[in-house]
Amino acid sequence: MAEAPLLEIREVSRRFAPALLAVDGVSLTLGRGETVGIVGESGSGKSTLGRMVVGLDRPTGGRILMHGQDLAAGRGKPRRAQMVFQDPYSSLNPRMNVGRQVGESLRALGQSRAEIAETVADLFAKVGLRPAQASLYPHEFSGGQRQRIAIARALAPSPELVVADEPVSALDVSVQAQILNLMIDIQREAGLAYLFIAHDIAVVAHISHRVVVMYRGRVVERGLTHEVVGDARHPYTRALLEAVPRFGRRRHLGGEAPQAVPPPGPGEMRAVSETHAYWAAG
Repeated sequence: MAEAPLLEIREVSRRFAPALLAVDGVSLTLGRGETVGIVGESGSGKSTLGRMVVGLDRPTGGRILMHGQDLAAGRGKPRRAQMVFQDPYSSLNPRMNVGRQVGESLRALGQSRAEIAETVADLFAKVGLRPAQASLYPHEFSGGQRQRIAIARALAPSPELVVADEPVSALDVSVQAQILNLMIDIQREAGLAYLFIAHDIAVVAHISHRVVVMYRGRVVERGLTHEVVGDARHPYTRALLEAVPRFGRRRHLGGEAPQAVPPPGPGEMRAVSETHAYWAAG
C-alpha cells in the first residue's frame, strides 16, 4: 500500500468578499521530505494558500489534512507546520533578542531554560550563525542573517513541514542562493517537507521536486519540476518562464492582481496569457 501523503489539500477555497475568491478549489499533495513549489504573480492566491496550511487563515471551503487529521477543523497539531515569511525584519520582534525569539515555541512546549539554551545554540549553528549571536537584536544582522534566524525559529519545534512564503525575494541574488542551499541542506538532514511559495519560477525550479502554477486562485499547471520548466503546456506558465532574468536584465510580467470579478473563461485566459507573454518578451 502506498504511503499516505504528509499534507493533503482537497478542493480548498478562500473567499474574502462575496465577489473575491482568492483561492478557488485548489488540491495538491505533499510527501515527507518533498518540496512542492507554488508559483504565480502577486494576487494569484499562493500566499493565502500557505497561510491556511499553517492555520493563520481558515478556508471557506474544502479540507486541509496532515497525517489524515483535518487542520482546518482544528483537530490537527499546528506546530507540525511552521512558516518562514518574506520579510525577515518585519517578522522578527525588534525589541526582543533573537535567541529568545527562536526559543519562544520551546517555552510553550514546556522545555526548561537549559534545554532551550542548548537547542537554540544548536539551531544557530545549523543555520550558519554563531551561538553567541543569540543575544543580539534583529537590527544588528544583515537581511540574509535575519532570514537564517527566521528559519531557525521555524525549525525550533521540530516541524515536519515548513511553508516558505517568498523567503528570498527580499534578498540580494547572491544571498538568495545561500539561503536556498541552506534550506536544501536542512531538508536532507532533517527530512523536512517544504511548501515553497514564490513569484520567480527560476527560484522555485532550483529547490522544488514538483511545481504547481497558480493564476487567479486556480491551479493552471502542475507536474515534476523538469517537465514544467522544460516543456510548459499552459500559456501562463510559459509567460512566467519568459519573465526569468536573462543576461543581467530582469523582465517583468505585466498585469494586475485579481480584482473582485468572476473568474475568466477559457477564451479570456488565453488572451490574458498571450498578452503576458508578449509583454515579457519585450
